[in-house]
Amino acid sequence: MIKAAPDGSATALVYRLGAPGTPPIDYAAEAIYRVDANGGVRGSWSDNTGRTRPIGGRIAASEWHNHWGTADVEIGRSTYVLRAPDRLIVTDSVLNDDGSWRVFATLRFQRTP
Repeated sequence: MIKAAPDGSATALVYRLGAPGTPPIDYAAEAIYRVDANGGVRGSWSDNTGRTRPIGGRIAASEWHNHWGTADVEIGRSTYVLRAPDRLIVTDSVLNDDGSWRVFATLRFQRTP
């Protein structure tokens, strides 16, 4: 769910992901994003593991790129690409020790009327 932050100065994203399996996935998080006049993004992401990660990124045209985390825990990136007015693809990756990126989630959203 996307909504205005409580103070109205930012956007909040409330996120929940569940998937059956061994072990099952039950992940929940809330992010606060502030976008400046130049398309810069700053904020934080707090999840149900007890971690809070800083977020920094940029919005340009139909793409939004975020880097998140810290070197002492993990560094990741999220890319949001609007493929059509009603389709969004989100790709999440984590930085490996060798400097390469490993995709751990690709989500495809379709807006329904």
